[in-house]
Order: sequence, then structure tokens, then C-alpha cells
Amino acid sequence: MQLRRSRLRFAEYRQQLRDKRRNGQPHEPGAESGRRGRPRSFWRLFVAFWGMLAGHRAGVVFGLVTLTVATLLALVPPAATKLVIDNVLDGQ
Repeated sequence: MQLRRSRLRFAEYRQQLRDKRRNGQPHEPGAESGRRGRPRSFWRLFVAFWGMLAGHRAGVVFGLVTLTVATLLALVPPAATKLVIDNVLDGQ
């Protein structure tokens, strides 16, 4: 049922856009809300997101830290291979 309502709203939105184009009014993103340009900065969005993480912050931070460590450890074998090729096999 929710999908049907969403589809109807989208069809109405598209019809409004067509009507605006026929009347010669250009469509401007954000014009419906009265805002123009970039409505929110990265930091405002980040603070809002951080607020939504209440109760889950430790898990998210732990996940990001372990992902960073795993990525760094995955870069060790290619770096070791480069050192071997550059220094040992090159005759230094």
C-alpha cells in the first residue's frame, strides 16, 4: 500500500513539473521549500548524524578503527614486495 502512495505522489510531482515547463517556469531544486543553494553544510549534517548514533557510537567507532587497521595490514604485503624488488633484486 505504501508503494502505491509513493508512486502516486511521484506521478503528481512529475505532472507538476510538466505543468511548470508548459507555463515557462524553470524548475529550481529546493524551490518548493524556499531554500536555494546548499541547504546544510557537511558539519551540520555530521552533527545531526552523530546525534542519531546515540547508543551506537562505540560500535561505529570500533568498526571504523578495525576497518582502518585491516586496510593498513592489507597494504603490508604489496609494500614488502616493492621493497624486495627495488632493493634486493636491483642489486643494492
